[in-house]
Amino acid sequence: MARKAGLSEYQQREAANIANIPRERFEALVESDKPPTITALAEEGKKTRPVTNLEGRSPQDYQAATHLLGAPKYPK
Repeated sequence: MARKAGLSEYQQREAANIANIPRERFEALVESDKPPTITALAEEGKKTRPVTNLEGRSPQDYQAATHLLGAPKYPK
């Protein structure tokens, strides 16, 4: 349908990202004194995906379990 309307792939992705914004948040953004650009709205609506397969764990549990892996190692 978007293709029939003449939207490019980029415009389709932006529209999908904007559609991900919850209605209340979207309305607050566009009704603000300084409304964001379409590109900024699309960024707001981007869904992030975990880079790692969490194997059924919640992202919070995974983060807590791996938090210290990036800590510097000090010599003994």
